[in-house]
Amino acid sequence: MPKCVHVTCLSNKPYLTGEGFRTDGHFTNLTLGKVYEAVREGDWWRVWDDFGEDYLYPSRMFEMTG
Repeated sequence: MPKCVHVTCLSNKPYLTGEGFRTDGHFTNLTLGKVYEAVREGDWWRVWDDFGEDYLYPSRMFEMTG
């Protein structure tokens, strides 16, 4: 199993349309600037969000944290 790392959320704007967004067009499950546990999967990050669920997000939305 790949090793978990910590990443910082750089963007919580949706990259797809659909459910899970606030009325201002941001994800409800990610907090801008917050550090999350993640696993790299190709060009994507599998991130455990504010509700403890894991989803794949584009790597451009996060930065590895120290």
